[in-house]
Amino acid sequence: MVEDVPGGATNIQDIYPLAPLQEGILFHHLMATEGDPYLTPSLLAFDTRERVDAFLDALRALIVRHDILRTAVVWEGAARTDCRWWWRDPPLVVEEVTLDAVAGDFVEQLRRRFDPRKFRLDVRRAPMLRGYLALDPATGDRWLLLMLASPSLGPCHAPRPSRGGSHPSIRRERKLRRTGAIP
Repeated sequence: MVEDVPGGATNIQDIYPLAPLQEGILFHHLMATEGDPYLTPSLLAFDTRERVDAFLDALRALIVRHDILRTAVVWEGAARTDCRWWWRDPPLVVEEVTLDAVAGDFVEQLRRRFDPRKFRLDVRRAPMLRGYLALDPATGDRWLLLMLASPSLGPCHAPRPSRGGSHPSIRRERKLRRTGAIP
């Protein structure tokens, strides 16, 4: 199992058994033959690529600083029980995708392509968060970022954006980075 972690044993910070709620989430994840019943999509729009990159930098910093965001779930080959592995340095995977300019609404294209009812994350890889980035072909200057998060990230729930556009922790992180309070 350790050989499946990038960087091997040195990239594993800690291992804990799953709590009962997490076992239930894992059970439903494994029983679903298509999609993931707990996968949460969040769609964000940015007016420049620089703002996308700043957001992703802040999100990466948040992941590095908070153990719970570096969690993966291991059940195959686990010696005693299903467990959470906290990685030291998980890569935030953000895939740039191309939308079809003639296939209709771009937001709907992105949502259909990564619909949680049909799409799954590999929860064995930390962080249990993936991004899909697309340039809006109609405007050529609006970036759409669809983030998919699994609530298996922590004890109960994955971070979700607030009505203000992004998760409050990410907004605080961006502000601290802008002021130089954190590198």
